[in-house]
Amino acid sequence: MIEILSEMKSDTLEQLARFKFLTVSQLVRLGVAKHKNNVREALQDLRKQGITNQKEYAVSAKYGKLENVHFLTEKGAKLTAEALRFDITQVQYPKSLNTFFFHDYQHRINMIDTQIAYLNWIESSDRISKKIEAYYFTTGSTRNSTKTGKLQRQTKIELSNNSSFDPDSVFIYQSEQSTVLALLEMCNGDKTKRIIEKIVMYLQAFNEKAPQRHYQTDENRGYYMLFVFEKASIMQATIERLKQNTAVLEYQKFLLFKELAKVAPFGSDWITLEGELVTLK
Repeated sequence: MIEILSEMKSDTLEQLARFKFLTVSQLVRLGVAKHKNNVREALQDLRKQGITNQKEYAVSAKYGKLENVHFLTEKGAKLTAEALRFDITQVQYPKSLNTFFFHDYQHRINMIDTQIAYLNWIESSDRISKKIEAYYFTTGSTRNSTKTGKLQRQTKIELSNNSSFDPDSVFIYQSEQSTVLALLEMCNGDKTKRIIEKIVMYLQAFNEKAPQRHYQTDENRGYYMLFVFEKASIMQATIERLKQNTAVLEYQKFLLFKELAKVAPFGSDWITLEGELVTLK
């Protein structure tokens, strides 16, 4: 069935296999088609064949009408893996509809928008993406944990004292200088204290070299902790609070900040604690 699909439908399946969840707008930005109506028609045909499905959302008081989220079904994942010659474990799709919940919607959409910006930057440069993971990518299962392992997030990184943390996204790419490992956190909302607490966990992980061990890369010069903020005011408040601790300033070449509205182009204009604009390696 996959072999006779149009190029646009095949591209749609490939992007869904990569990102797990996508809206029509995001599929357009990924270059599947130039117009939303064409993507909607393709998705409608794919749903009729049982290859994709969608989750509909109501209106949000804060964001207005929310776009539907589209994803591969189990049948679609198997067919896509066969067509793309992927191992089925490489294909991202929700194993259960319990994966969806309203309160994580905007955080997840913002995270995917940032991943798209990252991939567009990679493709427009001489860099090569080696890995991209998100907090909603999982391994293992709850029903067959003895065979597949316990269900857990792919981005889970073990720390000392039996603790762990989950970056929202992990990027590994090859630049001319080195292999770069970048951990990224999407900072939605107004709770600066909570964001600071998460940053402290990132710094703990950095000091223990836990992410480098987990992803088998140990080059500090190719390492970033990236924080993207939905609100510029909260970003600035967070930076000001961090600057009050002089010990944190030691990390400023690794610790970078950016406003979500300016996340593209992804590789440039990241802000250090001292307010300097830098470009990623």
